[in-house]
Amino acid sequence: MSGVPTVYAALAQVPVDADISSLQLPIVGAAPLPPAVSDAFRARTGVALCEGYGLTEGTCASARSWPDAPRAGTLGQRLPYQEVRAVAIDEATGDWTFLEAGEVGTIVLRGPNIFAGYLVRGESGTELHADGKLRDGWLDTGDLGAVDDEGFIRLAGRAKDLIIRGGHNIDPATIEDALLEHPAVAAVGAVGRPDVHAGEVPMAFVALTPGVTVEAAELEAWAADHVPERAAAPRHVEIIEEIPLTAVGKPYKPELRRRAAEQAARDALAGTAVHDRVRAELVHGTVEIVVPHSPEDETVRTVLSAYACTWRLV
Repeated sequence: MSGVPTVYAALAQVPVDADISSLQLPIVGAAPLPPAVSDAFRARTGVALCEGYGLTEGTCASARSWPDAPRAGTLGQRLPYQEVRAVAIDEATGDWTFLEAGEVGTIVLRGPNIFAGYLVRGESGTELHADGKLRDGWLDTGDLGAVDDEGFIRLAGRAKDLIIRGGHNIDPATIEDALLEHPAVAAVGAVGRPDVHAGEVPMAFVALTPGVTVEAAELEAWAADHVPERAAAPRHVEIIEEIPLTAVGKPYKPELRRRAAEQAARDALAGTAVHDRVRAELVHGTVEIVVPHSPEDETVRTVLSAYACTWRLV
């Protein structure tokens, strides 16, 4: 079978009351696989998950692991007739520099499986656009990672999901993996919450295992003890009913970033007449803080201008 980590996390919580001996190769992809999910599924079923990697734009499969010889921390090797490299992308010029084996950069793919572009409905009809994702046949995946000298791929998170605290890059997976080790936690989404001093600080949204109760303070303490670096320990943990997902079961981080930004803005404007009417919206995937006009507009401008986020008065 093939599924996303969210599916396997749910299955790992369900008792096996049927003959599943025909299940030999459960493949997982589409999102990073937390070790806790992998361990829980194997403990429940006796079958190890086999990681793979790919994108819809690359016909869904570009690499897979070897079930009989897994290499910890990697997604396996490229499939035949495909190429995979890591590149450094200059933010100012957009130029690419291909990196040496083991160096972390943006993962790019090339091969007969790569799509020709996105179909966009324009004024003159449907048009094909590369949308900046294709260059000389190479597809910019948007994933950060490295390719070792044997061709094994190791991911380091999504470029747009990185939490940047005071210039320090934090992979949200390190926070999510640590919290998923807590027995009460079923799912986690870690994002950056706007912060005056650090630009943003880590925040985690947590969904609990059904029937289990735990306080946010306990989870914050757990994370502080288990997240591998101090700067990555989430400043805030919020318990929610469920983690928002895309149509294919991936955690939908933009919605979590929206909630985190809305909380930060309301906390910053506490004591003003508008603090409970502040809202955050997603505009083409970007979070924008929206504040209603009031006699305190000058105070609002002063407060929100200290944050590295987009906002407007309406």
